[in-house]
Amino acid sequence: MRGCDRCAGPTGKNASKYSTRQALICDPCILIRRRERTVKWSGTCRMCSVEFCLWGKRATAARLLGIAYCTRSCSDTFKSIRSSATMAATNRVYASKRMR
Repeated sequence: MRGCDRCAGPTGKNASKYSTRQALICDPCILIRRRERTVKWSGTCRMCSVEFCLWGKRATAARLLGIAYCTRSCSDTFKSIRSSATMAATNRVYASKRMR
């Protein structure tokens, strides 16, 4: 029986099912490895300028877009401000044409 490739402890797995080239890792080491591979991103909230951290898929998305919010309420507030500003600009253009 082969031991864990990370900690050399017992894996509790049948080593004959695994090739010698394939990593054989015990369950506690798998959890540690997942935690190490999880993406972490720290940034500033776009709405209230508070420093905060994100992990996992949300961190990946924030890093790619460069936009992140500390809470759902900050996100909703920013979206409503942006939405109303966009609508006002659109109305100025088309209302002006309609009035003439």
